[in-house]
Amino acid sequence: MLAQLNPKLDMGDMNKIRVAVLLLPGDLSSTWRDLPQGLTVMAATEFFVTTIVGEALAFEPDRWVFIGPPQWSEDQDPQFEAIRVQDIARALAFAADAPWPTIIIDASSVPETGGAPLNALSALIEGRVGAAVVDETVFPSMLAFYHKRRISEDVEISSHLLRFADSSADQGRIDLTGPARVLAWGPHLALSRGRWRLRLRFRIDEDAAGTDFRIEWGSLMTSSLLNAACESPGVYLAEIEHEWSAVDACEARLILTHPAFVGEFVLEGMWIGRA
Repeated sequence: MLAQLNPKLDMGDMNKIRVAVLLLPGDLSSTWRDLPQGLTVMAATEFFVTTIVGEALAFEPDRWVFIGPPQWSEDQDPQFEAIRVQDIARALAFAADAPWPTIIIDASSVPETGGAPLNALSALIEGRVGAAVVDETVFPSMLAFYHKRRISEDVEISSHLLRFADSSADQGRIDLTGPARVLAWGPHLALSRGRWRLRLRFRIDEDAAGTDFRIEWGSLMTSSLLNAACESPGVYLAEIEHEWSAVDACEARLILTHPAFVGEFVLEGMWIGRA
């Protein structure tokens, strides 16, 4: 491939750090609310400020800054909330995979330097001020697990992030009567490179004793399998791991492997964590 360079291009700009600044939904202090959206070029940094995850990803940043409220505000519509979480999870997965550490800022905080917020961010990124405004605990635990330095336990996945074959499934309660099929699947959160663990807790009743299930866990392209032969009624805990070679969405699939004439399956919990 042969391409002519623009003679006006400053080759020094190619060494600038590209920083995506994602403003998350919620109340922001005036300091962060006044950040100019779009591209701003400074001495050593190119900032791209946006509220849209897709725009931030298209910028292909070297480093990420997330500015969000101290606590996640639950939306009245759980399906809308699930879509928003999945969207922001994509950005967090790519941020965890980036060459530079991610900065997460409490939206109610005020930077030490005062003045223009981009100047404050530049000072923070270049190490000219301390990291007093950086606080990973401002994120809810379901999203914080991309940066495991602050949490040690697996993160429980909300049922709103899952889909069920039985549209009337209540609290993960599924009537097994019917053909072999996928009973539930999700949560379709993007995960960064590395090995990730899925844990499931489920219960079957007496009528479902002797039923065989299969659990698949992985990306949308590759997955690991676990066959679960449940000989007696009761509560079961299943665990399976899979390796991600690149950022990709995750999917767990709970499969009934043979037709069933009777029985009930109850999904009591799903957890994801780094293996």
